Amino acid sequence: MNDNRHAKTWAAFLWTFLAMAVLILFCSFVWTDRRAARGFIMQPPAQYTGVPTNYEERHVNLMTIRFVCRNMRAIACAMMPTVNRAKCIVLLPPEHWLMEELRSHEHGHCNGWPAGHPNGRRPFGSW
Repeated sequence: MNDNRHAKTWAAFLWTFLAMAVLILFCSFVWTDRRAARGFIMQPPAQYTGVPTNYEERHVNLMTIRFVCRNMRAIACAMMPTVNRAKCIVLLPPEHWLMEELRSHEHGHCNGWPAGHPNGRRPFGSW
């Protein structure tokens, strides 16, 4: 009788622990997404030259983007893996409420805007 009560107590503890872990993981993704939007930077209008001529767009999950781009806060990235930098690969999430802004930002990098974001502007202010 006593062993059964301990088993139920441990089962309840483990389910509670699992639920809390899932909640924390979910909240961390939501918080990261909102924080990324607050710190979002667009290239200066004078430097935006439109859609790059030779680029490939791939839609992958956030963990893949963060692993490939080696940045745990990234929500998109652009890279030029070829030696002569002839092709630009843009990694975007499958869906995002800032999709057009993300695409435009990464096009700026494909067109030569440096990773340090010089002269960048924050379209969403500092909320």
